[in-house]
Amino acid sequence: MIQPNDNARKILDALEFMTLATADDNGQPWSTPIAPIHLPGDYTYYWISWRDNQHSRNIHTNKKAFLSAFDATPDECGTSDGVYILGEVYEVNDEAEVDSVAAAANIAERALDGSKAFLGTDPRRFYKLVPREIWLSADSDIDGKHIDIRVSAMEEVG
Repeated sequence: MIQPNDNARKILDALEFMTLATADDNGQPWSTPIAPIHLPGDYTYYWISWRDNQHSRNIHTNKKAFLSAFDATPDECGTSDGVYILGEVYEVNDEAEVDSVAAAANIAERALDGSKAFLGTDPRRFYKLVPREIWLSADSDIDGKHIDIRVSAMEEVG
């Protein structure tokens, strides 16, 4: 399993929203904001979505997805920090996993509704992105011209 390095974790842990990009089986792209959840010490990202949303339908035919997270507050040089995560997405149908994530996110509805929420005939599901590669934005130059580059920001764990 991979996780973000310390620099990437600082950015990720400070943000409430990310952008999820998916593509359908014809390659048509789609992006949407999500409010992800991750369990302590684990940077697999979870979110709740209606099963018929475009990104949810895309996930059923193409597991590859991309998360972008950035702090839009520029530093003294006018740049901002971004983290980019390539991964595979899965619909979560395991009751124990749904319970764990719902508890970590303090989703009271799960406790009130029991096993009905986010499973079975419920129109919503938890989805999870398992990271495969992680990058940070960085600055560089070519012939004195500023360019924005990506540098690896992952570490192996376990």
